[in-house]
Amino acid sequence: SRHSRSLVCIHKIRTDKSLAELKDSWGLIEELKKQKAYVRTHAFGEKDQEISHLGLIPGVNMVNTPKEVVKDEIMSMLKETNDGVPNFEIVQVRVDMGKGSKLSERTRAYEIQCPQKDASALAKMLQSGLFKEKPVYVPYRIKQTNPVVFKNAIKRQIKILTEQWVIKIQGFTPDMI
Repeated sequence: SRHSRSLVCIHKIRTDKSLAELKDSWGLIEELKKQKAYVRTHAFGEKDQEISHLGLIPGVNMVNTPKEVVKDEIMSMLKETNDGVPNFEIVQVRVDMGKGSKLSERTRAYEIQCPQKDASALAKMLQSGLFKEKPVYVPYRIKQTNPVVFKNAIKRQIKILTEQWVIKIQGFTPDMI
């Protein structure tokens, strides 16, 4: 059988442009697509090349809730029952059921990422203690072991994103609130 290989190349780039702007300005996006390659931000240090994507966090609207708030909440829950908490990040990603996914099986959500060396320990922490009573993420491995549960998590996330709106109200003073 043929094994797929991946190459990870991490570069530090200092710029005031977003990643989307850089992709367009480089003119590389078409070539990347041809080669089935991609460019994305790397939330960890240059030495942490192998990253594990543990699972999605359903029920959070990324427009209304910054990733820092989500991370702080998870971190405080982890610290209540664990001494050493591995480094992890919350990253906005596209989530689907796999190749050939229907539109009803695709969404955007936050996911939990960590260096691969810490993945096992962090996953155990995220499934014990307070997290048994209040799970915060759906592990990606559920996609294979229990696809119905994973599909329901995607549907829940789609519902959250379509039913929540941000309405900007101007003219309120702090005294009025």
